[in-house]
Amino acid sequence: MDRFVRKPIFSREGANVTLVRDGQTVSVDGPYDDCPFVVQEATRLFASEHGHAVIGSWIVGDEPCGIGIREDASAITMDMSRFIPHVILG
Repeated sequence: MDRFVRKPIFSREGANVTLVRDGQTVSVDGPYDDCPFVVQEATRLFASEHGHAVIGSWIVGDEPCGIGIREDASAITMDMSRFIPHVILG
């Protein structure tokens, strides 16, 4: 693969994530060096003049209960990235 993400199984908010894409590598340091890692094919995140954005979802049981939009100048979103939570009320 020429575009992939390497990330620890147990990590949070971009820690110890490495993104390899189009011959460039972006990495974020963190405390999870000793964890097992997974490697996944990378896809491009939504990008605008404000940065890269990713949507995360929360599901409890079988029911959706919220989403969050995290945006950063980096293609790896982190703990200090802009974050907007949304709740789903039904």
